[in-house]
Amino acid sequence: MHPSLGNLYIDGSSTKDGSGAGHIIESSVGDRYEHALKFMFKASNNEAEYEALITGIELCYTAGVDSVRAFSNSQLVVSQLDREYETKGDTMATYFQRVREATRLLRHFTITHNPQSENCQADTLSKLASSSEDGKLKNIQWETLMERSIDPYEILWLDRSSIWMDSI
Repeated sequence: MHPSLGNLYIDGSSTKDGSGAGHIIESSVGDRYEHALKFMFKASNNEAEYEALITGIELCYTAGVDSVRAFSNSQLVVSQLDREYETKGDTMATYFQRVREATRLLRHFTITHNPQSENCQADTLSKLASSSEDGKLKNIQWETLMERSIDPYEILWLDRSSIWMDSI
């Protein structure tokens, strides 16, 4: 099977009206897919950027892309994923782990900081998603995300069944 390569341009946006994300996926043969995602929960700019990346990776994987070059204008998110910056707080650490899990689905993944001036189209999609109330944009795939991609309150179960050491 021949590996499929795709470029993923992402941007997350948080405004007083809401939060959202924009994705542009370009295949190695020149196909282009634009996607806007409105969040029905409050998210900071960095959280919106992580949500954009997670959903973008999942979109690529669903489309059969197994090698992704991601581009984001978030210096913080890119630097955290490159391990140049450490994650601060439970939410950012959980997003970091969730991205790592999503990238394990792929054969190859890289992320590069892309200045905002070179990420205009994904930026425009994310701004439309974060400010549009009716969720209707012409010729663009539109989706609403009701809940976060992470569960900040992970529950770990303890197994209290008998084991061989109980009698000792």
